[in-house]
Amino acid sequence: MALDHQPIDLVGLKFLYYVLKARGLEDTISGSAQPQITGKGLEAVRVPLPPLAEQKAIADKLDALLAQVEATKARLERIPKILKHFRQSVLASAVKGDLTEEWRKSKGCTFPYINRSLSEVIFEMRNGLSSKPNAKGVGHPILRISSVRPFTVNQDDIRNLEVSKKDEERYAISPDDLLFTRYNGSVDFVGVCARVRSLDHPVLLYPDKLIRVRVDDNQLVPGYLELFAASQEAREYIYSLVKSTSGQKGISGKDLKQMRIKLPSVEEQIEIVRQVDQFFNYAERVEKQVNNALVRINNLTQSILAKAFRGELTEQWRNDNPDLMSGENSAEALLQRIKAERERLIAQNPKRQRRSK
Repeated sequence: MALDHQPIDLVGLKFLYYVLKARGLEDTISGSAQPQITGKGLEAVRVPLPPLAEQKAIADKLDALLAQVEATKARLERIPKILKHFRQSVLASAVKGDLTEEWRKSKGCTFPYINRSLSEVIFEMRNGLSSKPNAKGVGHPILRISSVRPFTVNQDDIRNLEVSKKDEERYAISPDDLLFTRYNGSVDFVGVCARVRSLDHPVLLYPDKLIRVRVDDNQLVPGYLELFAASQEAREYIYSLVKSTSGQKGISGKDLKQMRIKLPSVEEQIEIVRQVDQFFNYAERVEKQVNNALVRINNLTQSILAKAFRGELTEQWRNDNPDLMSGENSAEALLQRIKAERERLIAQNPKRQRRSK
């Protein structure tokens, strides 16, 4: 029975909407090039049929409960953005000296920080290998450009490359190396930096779209450069120098070397890294909790729908309204009215019956 011809005193449209939402429509979809819901598929969907008054009670309950679920979900979905601002605020405080202001007072350290170009505080900056990796899994693992994201080197995101012993020694990554992305399709990922905390492979290489940086330990702590490179100040510098080539956005090592970096003492850099790690670990724990909560929220919607159509949400309502469940208000009487209405419509339009077969 088409919804536009359906008498409103037989099946509530909102109730029917929730039934279909609960059942899912995957089994009613046909076609691969242009998937579509078919009338035949919809006709096969089995629909529970409580009395009309209970249909309304179920729909009203679901309106209220699912609105609460959606409101909670919306609040949770805002938290990652809040955490992103929190991290940026921590980084800004770190490079401005606010984060360790009390620490400096206790240590008698000087302020403001020294301003240096990156070239003055590193002893190596080198692009990676330009040879094309093979698809056979032969040779040493080599990172992809997508392996490097701020504060993260994904050592599972690799291909393989056969190289000479000389190139192996020249392009092998070591712990505390810093990797910058030289090119990317997205400007947001150009010039991002991550420190290699440890190695998951005996030999790990890197491609030419990444830049390896090794610092002068007497002036610069690797972890401090990693967090400074993620600060708004550093990102604005990189954005100002990004160039586009064949759809790829990039920055040169020469430009990267000119980036100015605010440099506290090595001792204070270590303290800054410690505090930032502490704050970021807290944010990461919150993020995991939010993601777990979102999974539970998404499952909760289906759980509530399932309870609704098992009669669990309206059990008390049925006890309070027995007169709306019996006699001419019963589900059996409603089913008979639906069958009669269907037969009436078919009699008016015999073609409908042939189309439905």
